[in-house]
Amino acid sequence: MEQKIKLIAVVLVVLCLVASGFAYSFYDKFTSLTREFGALNDKKKALEVQVDDLEKKMKKAEEAFGRLRKDKEEAEKELNRTLADRDDLKKSYTKLSQERNELVEKLQEAMSKQSAQEPVAVAAVPIAESGTDEYWAGVLKQKADLDLQLSNIKNTLKDNQIRIDELTRDKANFDMEMEKLTKEKTDIERQLEYNTKMVDSLTLQLVREKDDKRKIEKHASLLKEENYALRSRLKEVMTNKVGLEKRLKDTDDKRTELYGRLSKIDSLLQDRLSDVIDVKQDLQDIRKGSSPASASAVELSPIVVRSPLAQQQAVGMKEPQSESAGVATSLQPGAKVVSINEENNFVILNTGENQGIYKGQRLTVYRGETPIATLEVIQVRPNVCAADIKEKTADIKAGDIAK
Repeated sequence: MEQKIKLIAVVLVVLCLVASGFAYSFYDKFTSLTREFGALNDKKKALEVQVDDLEKKMKKAEEAFGRLRKDKEEAEKELNRTLADRDDLKKSYTKLSQERNELVEKLQEAMSKQSAQEPVAVAAVPIAESGTDEYWAGVLKQKADLDLQLSNIKNTLKDNQIRIDELTRDKANFDMEMEKLTKEKTDIERQLEYNTKMVDSLTLQLVREKDDKRKIEKHASLLKEENYALRSRLKEVMTNKVGLEKRLKDTDDKRTELYGRLSKIDSLLQDRLSDVIDVKQDLQDIRKGSSPASASAVELSPIVVRSPLAQQQAVGMKEPQSESAGVATSLQPGAKVVSINEENNFVILNTGENQGIYKGQRLTVYRGETPIATLEVIQVRPNVCAADIKEKTADIKAGDIAK
């Protein structure tokens, strides 16, 4: 009996240690997951800040791109105006060149005609020369004006060509800048898309971590409850062990007392036996001498002696009764529902193997006197058990009785 109690105590201690080890491992994992969760949150915040910065940069780049596009459009308009002016100037230059050539031809024809004509009268000469001078003065003045206009047109064309070259160079620079901004915009969009995917991935990972954390917390809570139940059971077993040790000590004391009484009885028997031998010897002596007519008979009271085994059995007859009474008192008429897991369709009861519950047992849940559900035990522990809900007519609540 004592060895069985010690074995049960050792098994319970080992179970407590194993449960404590599992609880510690789950707590360690929970702590590491909490740290990883915090690190992921920090990383997510950093990525969100980076995404905001990239969005701001992208917005600035789009604004700069818009400004450059606007400048490019204005430059193209200015270039088109300059080209139109150049074309107009070219047309004017061509027209003035034609007029100049025509005037030169007319001048040459007039000079050739003048050399071919004969001299006129003296009176008429001043008038003719005067008209010819005015004509040639007008022609020369018109030629000078045309030369000046041509020179101005050439200068204007040169200025326009320089302006065109500058606008062309600015346009090329604008094109390069726009290409650069377009590339930067593409890179920013690609980086933004990558960061968005990273944020989504981190969010999904955080959700998974939260689910794992919730499951671990639930499992740790169940382990704590089981650990508390094991500790209470261990405490109960230790209390029973102390009681049994006291009973064993009392039994040893009684056995020692019985051994002492047996030794006294043995000594008393030896004394009585010696007395009987002495009386028998006296009787033999009397018979050898003169035997009287009526010999006196010596009667001894019967002495009942119990063996140590019989005495232990007599003492032990009461112990099984008390143990059976203890077992009978430990059995409860009904188990109380502690918690309900509606997601997995099972309940936890506050009775277990020590109260006579076994795996596969069918139980009925009562609320008051009304049966509301049928259960089947699927897992059994010393003081708790889990049972599947097979049928139910109403929702099971904590505190309902299962029989």
